[in-house]
Formats: sequence, C-alpha cells, structure tokens
Amino acid sequence: MLDPTEMTDCVENSDDEDSDIDASLKCRSSNGTTVRAFHYYDSGSLHGDIEYRSDQITEDGACRNGRNSVETWHLRSDPNVDVGSLLCYYDNGYYVIFWSYDDDLVTFAAGSTDAAALFEWWKGFDPLT
Repeated sequence: MLDPTEMTDCVENSDDEDSDIDASLKCRSSNGTTVRAFHYYDSGSLHGDIEYRSDQITEDGACRNGRNSVETWHLRSDPNVDVGSLLCYYDNGYYVIFWSYDDDLVTFAAGSTDAAALFEWWKGFDPLT
C-alpha cells in the first residue's frame, strides 16, 4: 500500500499500536522527513482514534497558516470529496500534521519545527501507491 519511492527505511513502530491501531511503521520520506504510518482494524477504530486526537486540539486557526486545527482534506483532482481528516497541532516544539485516508484505514503523521515548510511539503506528499 505504501509507495516505496516516497516511504523508505521503514521500521516497525509497535509502541504506537493499540486497540485501534493494528500496525504502525516509522519511515523516511524522499526528502528525509520522518513519517509515522498507522493502519487500523476497521472504520470504527480509525474514527475513534481521530475523534480522540481531535478532542485534544484547541483550534486557533487553519493548518495552512501553521495553527492548531481540525479539518478535512481532499485531492486537487476531486475537490468536492473529502479523503479524510487533517489535524494540525504543536507538540513539544514541533508542528505536527496528522492526516487520514479513510477508505484505506490509514493515517500518517509528520512533524517539524517549521510549520510553513511542513505544510508545503505535505501538500505535495503522497505516501500511497
């Protein structure tokens, strides 16, 4: 399911596995950004995890502006259909973008100290084949 040209040097990340997440990997993107990948048991597990994470975020703007936000996202080729959730927040000095591909039961997370650069990278990043 992962694009091997975008997601390299993947290692098991079992510390992130739980009653919702049945598999997790920590990988490096083609530009060197560390990306964590999560696969869920089912749709209920996926949405339960997203709801839990969303409840931890106090919104104060939009992801594109480097702010804390709970949003949805879509493909440019189909702007009327949401692909999944998009959560953006600060954690221990890092700006984190967490996003889902609901139909595939997967989510990804990446972080950086530069929120603007991370968001620009995310807009062009596609970890799936």
